[in-house]
Amino acid sequence: MNSTDDSTNSRAKVLIDGESYFSALAAAFERAEKRIFIAGWDVDSQLALRRSLDTKVTEESRLYNLLTRQRRLKPQLEVYILCWNYSWVFAHEREIWPWLKPSSWGPGIY
Repeated sequence: MNSTDDSTNSRAKVLIDGESYFSALAAAFERAEKRIFIAGWDVDSQLALRRSLDTKVTEESRLYNLLTRQRRLKPQLEVYILCWNYSWVFAHEREIWPWLKPSSWGPGIY
């Protein structure tokens, strides 16, 4: 039987559920020094990146607040968000921020 010690691999992980994925994503955003690229089908600015069944979602954990806070802490950080367009049939289910909010997020968030 061959096996390898994966404790030395710090760049890749298997993330089983949403809680671990979004927590790791928030940590990566906080470590970013130069650029953050987000490409998604349905990006919601109010998405809570840190949550669990036994804790309440805080405003600081939401995507919008986390990104704007990182921009304040690291003025050199650039954030690029690419949102796909969706059919207006689903407009009532979606946040319209991809067209309205980015300009209000401040400099460095595109």
